[in-house]
Amino acid sequence: MRFGVVTGSETLAAARDIGFDFVEIPLAREVSPLLSRSERAAKSKLLADAPLPVEAGCVFFPAEMKVIGPDTNDSAVTEYVSAVLDRCSELGMEIVVFGSGNSRNIPDGFPIEQAEDQVDALLQMMGDEAQTRGMTVVIEPLNTGECNWINSVEEAADIVARIDHPNVKVLADLYHISVEKEGFHGMLGAGYDVEHVHVSSADRSPPREDGADWTSMFRALKALGYDSRLSMECRWTDFEREAPDALAFLKRAWDEAF
Repeated sequence: MRFGVVTGSETLAAARDIGFDFVEIPLAREVSPLLSRSERAAKSKLLADAPLPVEAGCVFFPAEMKVIGPDTNDSAVTEYVSAVLDRCSELGMEIVVFGSGNSRNIPDGFPIEQAEDQVDALLQMMGDEAQTRGMTVVIEPLNTGECNWINSVEEAADIVARIDHPNVKVLADLYHISVEKEGFHGMLGAGYDVEHVHVSSADRSPPREDGADWTSMFRALKALGYDSRLSMECRWTDFEREAPDALAFLKRAWDEAF
């Protein structure tokens, strides 16, 4: 198992020193073509000199870029996806996450059937673009406080089955599973379509022993034969102080689950 952390370009050296195997960066804040030229240049320099692998990216779309609803600009979305994935490819990423709750929220009164058609078309396009670059798009279920649909691993797995694209898979996030009280049946049902994992304690704080049902989740992942990446996606008070203990705990919890 490879243990990583969601973090920005400014803390890459700290992540290496703490002992993470890789980092996952928020794409809309780190590589977006919508950033100013000076922002892009500064972040590009930090990422080019990254002291550990940048293997994944989350927060794909900025909040202002709507991908569901009547105001979606398909050509602008396609152009944005291509530009972001080009940069991800340059960095050697293998996984990009489609979460982006504000971007994918269904507007009030918009038909769910039309939203489903839009997300299917979007993910087919993203899957095609990812495939040409050797990457996989994973759908991140978000809790109902952050997004008004695709709130469970089961729902994400249903979309993956429906569009049937080899480069579109499922992300399982322990935080959202805990908030939604979903349990782990959805993850087990998704089976080999689970391609990426996010973890934190149930209050979004760093992993700790009483923070979540680690044993059940890790047993479910091991039952699936999952042995790829675990990314911590947490709210940190002091990253350099908290992360070493969180990483040590996470490794121990993974090893002890059977």
